[in-house]
Amino acid sequence: MELTAHIRKMILHHELEPDEWVPESELCEKLGVSRTPLREALKVLASEKLVEIHPNRGAMVASLRPNDVDELFEAQAIIEGSAAFLACERATEEDVEAFRKIHLRMIRCFERRDRTQYFSLNQDLHLALVAMSHNSALVSAHSTLFIQVERARFLALDIGQRWADSVDQHEAILSAVASRNGPLAQKLVEQHILETREAVKAAVEMQNRDNQKPGRTRPRRPAAAKSSKADPANR
Repeated sequence: MELTAHIRKMILHHELEPDEWVPESELCEKLGVSRTPLREALKVLASEKLVEIHPNRGAMVASLRPNDVDELFEAQAIIEGSAAFLACERATEEDVEAFRKIHLRMIRCFERRDRTQYFSLNQDLHLALVAMSHNSALVSAHSTLFIQVERARFLALDIGQRWADSVDQHEAILSAVASRNGPLAQKLVEQHILETREAVKAAVEMQNRDNQKPGRTRPRRPAAAKSSKADPANR
């Protein structure tokens, strides 16, 4: 699981870019593993729709398209908005205080421009919000979706004023939850996610344009296997 988590983080943070082949030999050397555990990790990531497995070719990081972003963030807005409404009814004072502490830590990261730690805390904040609904079905549905959402979200922090706006929106959401205003909390969460969606779509379109520029180098497509014999690296 540690290997899977490491590669997942590389994908979420765009160290491995969408539409590029996973450099298996390079990763094996860098991470000190053989092909067998690496490929098992890639199978897990394929189930999360972060990579696509091509038999006899290898694995490619799944693409990010504006249409995909639309659907992902629409679903996220529905789930997290509903969770925020329920949280106002069901969250304990301890839940709200834990939520507040994550938010305050995020503000400190924003002030020192620590993008990586902010991103990690942002994940924790959204997960905590859904957990406060005390609805296990919502939590399960959200956890499956959230991995894909966060890969897209990472692109948008530095787009214009989005990072600062996001901090302000989190403050308003915290205030609404703390005051137990369900309709307002739901509205604010949905607005926050849908505004993030527009920033992410702009970032995805920018990245796709950059990828199409002449002279951009990309990992070479692996050659098809020439034999059915077992690859010694898989042992």
